[in-house]
Amino acid sequence: MQILSGKEVAQNVYDTLTEEAKRFLENFGYAPTLAVVLVGEDPASQSYVAGKKKACLSLGFGHKDYHLPSDTSQQQLLDLIHQLNEDSSVHGILVQMPLPDGLDPEEVIQAIAVEKDVDGFHPQSVGNLLIGNPGFVSCTPQGVMEILDYYHIETSGKHAVIVGRSNIVGKPMASLLMQKGRDATVTICHSRTKDLPSITRQADILIAAIGRPHFITFDMVKDGVVVIDVGINRIEDASRKRGYRLVGDVDYEQVAPHCNAITPVPGGVGVMTIAMLMKKYHASCQASCKQGSEMIHTYWLETYGCQMNIAESNALELQLKGAGLVPSASAEQADCAILNTCTVRKSADNRIWGRLGFFGRIKKERPFTLIVTGCMAERLQEDLKDEAPQVDYVIGTNDKQRIVNILTSKDGKMDEHSQSYIFGSSYYQEGEFSSFIPIMNGCNNFCAYCIVPYVRGREVSRPVDDIIKEFAFLDSKGVKEVTLLGQNVNSYHYEQNGEVINFPKLLKILGGTEAFRQVDPL
Repeated sequence: MQILSGKEVAQNVYDTLTEEAKRFLENFGYAPTLAVVLVGEDPASQSYVAGKKKACLSLGFGHKDYHLPSDTSQQQLLDLIHQLNEDSSVHGILVQMPLPDGLDPEEVIQAIAVEKDVDGFHPQSVGNLLIGNPGFVSCTPQGVMEILDYYHIETSGKHAVIVGRSNIVGKPMASLLMQKGRDATVTICHSRTKDLPSITRQADILIAAIGRPHFITFDMVKDGVVVIDVGINRIEDASRKRGYRLVGDVDYEQVAPHCNAITPVPGGVGVMTIAMLMKKYHASCQASCKQGSEMIHTYWLETYGCQMNIAESNALELQLKGAGLVPSASAEQADCAILNTCTVRKSADNRIWGRLGFFGRIKKERPFTLIVTGCMAERLQEDLKDEAPQVDYVIGTNDKQRIVNILTSKDGKMDEHSQSYIFGSSYYQEGEFSSFIPIMNGCNNFCAYCIVPYVRGREVSRPVDDIIKEFAFLDSKGVKEVTLLGQNVNSYHYEQNGEVINFPKLLKILGGTEAFRQVDPL
């Protein structure tokens, strides 16, 4: 007879999570945070909450406690849950049950955002489990599955009998066992089941979750059965210091000799509950961030070359921020890196190849996107050829929107809520400004970045009135900020009423324009 030790399985889970939590923090730069809400002074609930907090802190997870008085109203509790739903720093919400009399637990459960429902009690979470979709699962049934997996107990083709039909254990337990890949034949028994022993004796795997001490006796099991005892019950015991001891729903002394394997109480399924809460919570955060890594959160931008490269990087950075991306504190912590350079020829600048090698090593360790950009993308592509497989994209700096689209997985679609537009450089050809208007008319609350036209090698002249009209148009669209970049050189000037206007004078003229917020001349 094998003892299925929950303590051993839980420790294995914690050991694995400790390493994964470290990697998570290194990769994403923050710790997932669990908010636990406790209403009232129930000692058992306080003990459970303390255990969850201890587990969170031991793994490096964030933890927020909300201890409300027993006289908290339903609306006050719902208001707190809605607040936590909207709090982006909170990644999971757990309301400790049972609630004091007078509070409706069903309404509370349904108020929790399903993506933060770490208990797995929300009707949508339950529905996802039933049809086999990914999502949060109740901790105790998931802990049972973890034990079965750890000890390599086969479920396919086995007859699993579950005694108990609660929403927390019995029903989700049945759903897990019958899923494809588990393939058990499941029978659920309850208080109205007739001739219960005749059914439990058919079980290859018997799961007791009825909440009655020593309910399953030796005459209710067949030889060679695997018994999972979910019950945790207190019975009086004067010999114990506390005056009681913990026992399960199974009469362990009677039943164990007939079993192939059995979980003890304590030290069995009970210790798995918090371990599984931590595991599924961490897995959910990882899945969310993996999905979010396709919409990259942080970037690292490096610029090499002339003043125009710096100007282009400034323009790109504003677009990245406008799309919700955040500059990383270091290259090592970023989700992606962008190298803006005129050339990547080794004879010209070995520093870039050193950086390419550095970012290549990061890509081997974790998901990471590397983009090389410059004013002459074709030449960069030719210089890189097959020598830099770590580079994901080579893109011209005149195609900044494509860079943003790649990093936010928009597949070329414009974000109608937060956009940056580039005017000037190769984006602007004389008389073609109106081509931007249809795009901009379909957007709201965007942020624009304005570059005065720059064309190398030939004289360029832009009427100041056109620029003023552009700014007036940006004003009408609710532009938050416009940054102007330009150069005061002989081949680069502006005209107003036939007069040549240099860059400093242009800045004075534009200074009175409402949309003009920031000046960054080269």
